[in-house]
Amino acid sequence: MQRQTASIQPQGVARKRRYKPDALMYVTAAFLWISVWRFQDLWPIIGKLQIPILLEVLLAATLAMSLRGARNPKWLKSRIFVIPFLMLAVMIVGLPLSLWRGWSFTFITKVFMPVLLLMAGVAASIRDADDANWIALAHLIGADVYSLSTY
Repeated sequence: MQRQTASIQPQGVARKRRYKPDALMYVTAAFLWISVWRFQDLWPIIGKLQIPILLEVLLAATLAMSLRGARNPKWLKSRIFVIPFLMLAVMIVGLPLSLWRGWSFTFITKVFMPVLLLMAGVAASIRDADDANWIALAHLIGADVYSLSTY
């Protein structure tokens, strides 16, 4: 009787990526560096050129154009993705009752909306494990650049 064994890929043979990094992934990584790792604080010329605002608009446009094919919006049905939008709805409903109306609106538009945009960009850009590894590598590069510049 023959034993059945699973076919094992030899070590050293790299498997081919299904997808290559595209515009959405590059813009998401750049926006991640701006919003999380604050590259505009390290190099003030980035802030003076309004690169963060440009990247925010570019990420929104790239995200809107790439929601088809392998990036169909099935991630919108996730409970984890719905919770921040429920928080946004509570914030908007609470605006008239806010004790500090100006700051509440500013918080929603300038702090919370970019976080939602980054979350949507990361969620839409990950198509498989290789994309998740690529985004994680971009995050680590941002952390390395920030820590090397500040210490």
